[in-house]
This record gives sequence, C-alpha cells and structure tokens, in this order.
Amino acid sequence: MVHASAKQTRDHVNDLFGILESTRYSEHIKVIVLYGALQHSANYDVRVQIQVTLHELIMDQIANSPRLKELPLKDGMGDMGDDKILKKIFAKVREDYPSERFLLFTWDHGFGFGIFKANPLERRFPDTNPFGGRTFGNDSNRFVPAAQNTNDFVVINNNYALQGQGPVNRDFRQVRGVQKRNVKTSMLTNDELRNTIKYYTAAPKVDLLVMMNCGMQMIETGYALHDVVEYLVAPETCIFWAGYDYGKIINKLCTSPDIDTDALGVFVLDTIKPYYEKKGSGKYFKDLVVSLVKPPVSSKIKSVIDEIAKHLEDSLTDSFHQIKALRKGCEDLTKKYVSGTPYYYVDFLNCIASISSQVKGINMNKLENVMKQYVIHMISGENHSKPSLHNGIGQVNGFTIYYPLTAQQADEDFYYEWFYRAGNQETLFASDSSWKDFLHAYFEHDRK
Repeated sequence: MVHASAKQTRDHVNDLFGILESTRYSEHIKVIVLYGALQHSANYDVRVQIQVTLHELIMDQIANSPRLKELPLKDGMGDMGDDKILKKIFAKVREDYPSERFLLFTWDHGFGFGIFKANPLERRFPDTNPFGGRTFGNDSNRFVPAAQNTNDFVVINNNYALQGQGPVNRDFRQVRGVQKRNVKTSMLTNDELRNTIKYYTAAPKVDLLVMMNCGMQMIETGYALHDVVEYLVAPETCIFWAGYDYGKIINKLCTSPDIDTDALGVFVLDTIKPYYEKKGSGKYFKDLVVSLVKPPVSSKIKSVIDEIAKHLEDSLTDSFHQIKALRKGCEDLTKKYVSGTPYYYVDFLNCIASISSQVKGINMNKLENVMKQYVIHMISGENHSKPSLHNGIGQVNGFTIYYPLTAQQADEDFYYEWFYRAGNQETLFASDSSWKDFLHAYFEHDRK
C-alpha cells in the first residue's frame, strides 16, 4: 500500500517499483501494489483528487522478466486516507487474492498516530479545490494562492506555504502567522487502518504488517491493531527512503515460502543495516530503531500501563516536579532528527524505569515481563545502544508512548488536541486506557 504525496515521494516510488520488478518471480507469491498519488486537472475549478491504482507483479513472457501490470479498479479517484474508500478496495484485494498468509506493507510518511503524513485537523476543512484561491473555514486569513500551470503537483504541508505567483513546484518559503495545512493527503489513523483490515470479515488477520513510516512503533499502533495483525514491524524513529530491503524480502519468500512469520519479521529487521550500507545510507542507520512486536499482547501491555498511570496520577501532588525532571531526561526518539516538528514519543520502559527511581510502588518486574512477550526482536543504531549502568535498561526497548514534557507543548500540539483532549476524536488506546487521565492530570499540575 503505497502513497505518493509529492514529486520527491513519487521519485522514490519509481525506485521502489524498479526494485519490485527486479525480484525473483514465483506463481505462489503474489505481489500486489495499491498506489495512490495526487493528481490535478487542467481545470483548477475541479477539486484535486488522489488517483488510486492497483498493480500486480506478473511474469512478462516476452521480456522474460517480472513487471507490474495495472489492473482495473473501480472508482480509482479517492482519498487513501479515508478508510471508507480504502476498506472497499482492500476487501476486494483480499477477496480476489485469497492466501494462506497475507503480508501488508505501508509506504509513505508517518506521524505516530497514523500513516500518510498529514495534520489530522485538516479534516475540519471543506473538501474542495485547495489550490483554487479559496479560504479554509471561517478565517479569511487562511488563504491559499491559486496554482499556476505546472506538471508537478505541490503539497502545502505543515511547515511551508506557497508564495508568489510564479511556478509553484519549487517556490517554498516559510510564512509566519499563516495557517499551513497538508492538502489532500489525509492521515490514515491507526484505528482507521484497523477498520480497513476488519471490513472484509471473511479474511483472516494480516500475518505481518511492515510499516515504512516514521515513528509508528507506539503502543497506540500496537493496541489499535491488536485484533487484526499478528506481527508488526515498524520504526520508533524516523526512517529514511532506503526503507527495507524489499528485494531480499520477496526473494526470501520465493525461495523459502514456508518460513515462519516471526522468522520473516526477524529477517526484515536483520537485512536493514547491510541494505543501508549498500545504498550509501549508513549514516542514517545510526539514528534508526526498528522493532518487531506481537500486537495481540498489547492488551496485556495496556493493563500494566493502566496500573502505572493510576499510580503516577496519585503521586503527582507530592512528586510532580521530580516526575517532570525525570521525564525531561528521557529522549524524544525523533525530535532531534527533524527540526521544527514536535515529537513527544518516548520509550515507555526507559521512561518508567527512570521515574520509578523517585516514585516508589511501580512494579517494574511486571512491566519487563509483559514487554518480553510483546517485543520479539529489535535493531538499533549506535546512537541508541547504551543501557543504563543503574538499571541495565536501554534508551529504546521496543515501543514508544505519547508523553509531551510540558502543558504548553501539549496545548500547541495538534496530536494532543485531536487524539487525547477530552471531547475530541480519541484513539482506541486513549479512549480505553488510563494513560490519558494521567496526561490530563500531569498537564494540570504543570499549569499551576
């Protein structure tokens, strides 16, 4: 499942397609690519849409080599971030390609709470031509200049707004005081991905989900997918375009089709470092953390988190400043790698181990035991590999959790507003767990 939201992304997609067409071919291994890309019409009064296409890797008998063949797809224009559209297409794939095992790869940007890079608040704006010079919502200051004729489609993202009246494909300048939104690249939240997979009830779970999306190995993700995915591979940090060694993964399946699913997940992780080195991206591996986890166990993880969250909430009156200081010492796993973008995802075990030195009564043995059931395998670059001499726990241990340091950070972060603040659209984990209650109480203490 591939989504291309800008010219740079589409260039990398071309590389991905080339990799897929250079793999081994086996009639027993079906490779299907669901690809969505931003498209525009010469008539800019027509709303911008995402064209979704479906491709199957087949053997070209004339060229005697694999190639991706586009398949007919009804209703090919739509938003891949809309699960109401995506679930029907996904169900059609599951129905047309029944399999003993089903592997799903997601490919594009990610933001912790969902895939396909976007600000979730964009859903409040009307779904009309975003480049038509119209305003968004009731704020007349939220103005997007009309697009000029160009062969490249440009996305207005969270960091930049378009400027000037010239060609828009290159002219990015940051603007202060202007509301900046991604356009037509709606986030597909973890819960919506779950709904997409569950929609076709005749199909079994996804056996292995591999995410090439930054910051996705969170308890938010694992818990959302606990009843639809058996094994999950995802990065806890940023992951760069080298991604995974898709060629080796497909070749492995062709030569060893009976490989156990968890062993395949381990293979996916263990081929990353040599692949980065081969691609000349070795320097990026130093900051990378990728984990293989078992989402069904996330229900046990949530129960332990509930106990810890309630204990922390009860301890805030006496220990808030100590808890905040210890939280400050925990690394935000992606923030230092992407400037100007707020990330507040910390390794849960590392964070709680630090806090437990001040707040007595936290059962670390229970937390470590359940994490050993949840985290199957993990690889990390040298920037994350040093365990604490005090407790032997490393900076990264298999999954992260959302935990802004201050109330101001939370108030300015659209993820807290959209997914955690009372009354807004919550994630499955936020609505089911006590972690939200702890965060609310923590921020109230910080505002005093």
